[in-house]
Amino acid sequence: MDKTRQKHGLIVVGLMLAAAALLALQGPLDIKGDSGVITALPDSVGSCTGIERFYCQTEICPNSMKSVTNAPPDKCPLCGGELASESLAMRLNLPGARIVSKYYTAPGGEDYNVWLVTSGAEQKGIHRPQQCLRAQGDVIENKRIVEIPLTGRNSLRAAFLDLRADGGSAMFAYWFVSGNRETPHHMKRLLFMSLDRLFHNTACPWTYVAIQTRGRDTPDECADKLSAFIADLYPLLTPGKRQTPLVNAAN
Repeated sequence: MDKTRQKHGLIVVGLMLAAAALLALQGPLDIKGDSGVITALPDSVGSCTGIERFYCQTEICPNSMKSVTNAPPDKCPLCGGELASESLAMRLNLPGARIVSKYYTAPGGEDYNVWLVTSGAEQKGIHRPQQCLRAQGDVIENKRIVEIPLTGRNSLRAAFLDLRADGGSAMFAYWFVSGNRETPHHMKRLLFMSLDRLFHNTACPWTYVAIQTRGRDTPDECADKLSAFIADLYPLLTPGKRQTPLVNAAN
C-alpha cells in the first residue's frame, strides 16, 4: 500500500471513530425503508435465463455450500434436509441481511451467479467481499475498478476480482448502492453510513450487488462479457427509476 492510500485509510478510520463516539450520545436511529434496489431478481437478463438457487440447511451436507439449481425439490436430493434460498454460512456471516440470488446461463454457455445482499440497521449486515471469498478457499490474484457504460447516465464503477480456486479460475464483480449513492469501495460505504448516523441520525439500508462467472476465456474477454451482463442487469435492479447520473458514482 503506498503512502497516499495509507493516509486516506487513516483519515477514514479516524472519522469513523469520531463519528462512533458522537453517535453514542444520540437517541434512537431513524431507520429508512429500503436501498432503492429490487427485492427479487428478474427471470431473465438480456439473453440469459435465470434459475433459482437453493441450499441445504444441514451443515454437514455438501449442498450446504453448493447450490441446488434444478427445479426446487421439497427436500435436499443428497440428505433430505430442508432447503432455503440462502446458505447457512450466509445467514451466520451476514446477520440481519436480506439475501436473494439467481443463477443465469447464456446461449453461448456463460454462467453468472448473482447475489443481492441488503443490510438492515447494522453495519455488520454487509462486509468486505474478500473476507468471504478467502474463507471459501478462493485466491484473489488481481483487483481493478472497471467502468461500465450505461444508457442515460454516467458509467457504473464496479470492482472486478480475478479468482483462482480448486475448481479453476473465475471472475467476481461487486458494488454497493443506497438510494442515489454508489461505490465499489467498502470503506467509502462505511463512511457514508457513519455520516448519515452522525449528521442525520438515520440508518440507510445498502445493497451489495455481486456477480461471479467462471473464467472460460482470457481475463480481458471474461471481463468484457461480465461487463455486458452487468449493463443488461443494472436497469432491471431499479425498475421505474429515472436513470440519471448518481451522486458519488464516479468516486
